[in-house]
Amino acid sequence: MPDTLRRTFRSRNDIERRIACTNLNQRETAMHEVPSIPLEFDAYSEPEMRQRALAFFNMMKKRHSTRDFADQPVPMDVIRHCLETAGRAPSGANQQPWHF
Repeated sequence: MPDTLRRTFRSRNDIERRIACTNLNQRETAMHEVPSIPLEFDAYSEPEMRQRALAFFNMMKKRHSTRDFADQPVPMDVIRHCLETAGRAPSGANQQPWHF
């Protein structure tokens, strides 16, 4: 490959790299300018919480996405451990609306 052509490819790659870095810096700066919005939610009474939880459960039990079932039973303590672990998972944007 002739030297002039090789230099052209190098300079084109340099230009593309600089443009990419500039765009990245602009995106990073733009993200810092976005204000956060505080989470607002209503506190419910215990009877209301129970009623809403039951309504949600009844709605969710109408649908499922089971791909396959194993022939072996799962021990109840394993199921409990999985549920306890899932209850500690972060919510979207780490905005859990509950307190312990």
